[in-house]
Amino acid sequence: VDGAYDFNNTLVDKNSLNKFFNYRAYVKTDLLLENPEGIKIINPHAPSKVKKGNEAPAIVIGKYVLMASHTNDVEEFNKEVMRFGAPQGWVEASFDLKVLEYNVAISLPNGKEIKLKEIYRNKEKDFSLFEMPIGSELKSLNFPFRIGESVQLKTGEFIYMNGKPSLISEVARPGFVTSLFGATQKGEEEVKKDYNEFGISQSTERGDSGSSVIAFRDGKPELVGFYLGWVGVSQDNGKNTRSRALKINAAV
Repeated sequence: VDGAYDFNNTLVDKNSLNKFFNYRAYVKTDLLLENPEGIKIINPHAPSKVKKGNEAPAIVIGKYVLMASHTNDVEEFNKEVMRFGAPQGWVEASFDLKVLEYNVAISLPNGKEIKLKEIYRNKEKDFSLFEMPIGSELKSLNFPFRIGESVQLKTGEFIYMNGKPSLISEVARPGFVTSLFGATQKGEEEVKKDYNEFGISQSTERGDSGSSVIAFRDGKPELVGFYLGWVGVSQDNGKNTRSRALKINAAV
């Protein structure tokens, strides 16, 4: 017991782990989009309107909802790339779809939803912050542990991530801090370092983005960040266990 984050889970109590494993806060993003004329020319059978959306993990802190920005960013949904044959060979064309409707709502335990209001977005750091309507806050959705000090993390310290891979099941995964910065490969030999992030050892999958990461200070859990993505090309699927998370102090 030294007041620092732990390098193992020896002091962790079962009740704290159960609270973390059972924490579930998911946000749905739904869009109604209109196809441009260019798509209709390439594909005369394309519908005039299309629906897109997803569901992603979130962290509720009082009346605020914290998420990975790319899970609910309009620009992640309103792009369409089509490949078609031309005299010179196969050609790819990119189109921007017109956004007709954009709704973000948090799912409640009873199956209902509460629409959220966006109050801040930082695409560079990859987080977005939403607000629940006054009076709609639910204590059952509030993250059960205190916000930690991610700047105090050290390489090798023990962490847990509560993910939602492929939106099929919740999986609590143990691991450790692998680096004190995030790294994104820009070329064969070039790596971009981001000190708003930190590396984690967990194997990750699509659908995990926004999942909470906790560390333990003398056995007591604290929120230190949330998962953003893996390092490498998209086909890597995260199985190389080179993943990155946003430090919580970079967002709140």
